[in-house]
Amino acid sequence: MHGYHDGEVEEWVNFFLDGVIETANESINISKQITKLREEDMAKIQALAKRESESGVLILRKLFSRPIIGTRNIMEWTARYQPIDTSSYQASLCVLFNISTASWMLSAQRKGHDTSSKPCSFLKRFCGLTITKRA
Repeated sequence: MHGYHDGEVEEWVNFFLDGVIETANESINISKQITKLREEDMAKIQALAKRESESGVLILRKLFSRPIIGTRNIMEWTARYQPIDTSSYQASLCVLFNISTASWMLSAQRKGHDTSSKPCSFLKRFCGLTITKRA
């Protein structure tokens, strides 16, 4: 701001525009990573049996429009698919975990932290979650 008050407007504008460019590039990268995450999760869900796949796709689509939900939301969204076995809920939990940790991982990467531990894989092992593929 010192340069701005001293009449050095061009330097201040350049500084401001550099910030806009950096923020825009970060947003583009985050958007690409979220899209990739969505595609990977969609592929995992579509590998489930038909009933679980249908409800899982529905849940994933709704999660991307409303990422903060509770189990009641999932039950309401999948009511027409009842009874649903636990594999679709397990898949949904993994998808939800992926989405909720995506911003954490991106933030950690920007700060130079190691994010190679793949938290979703850890959660699957820790909680005993398994996603069974169709035969």
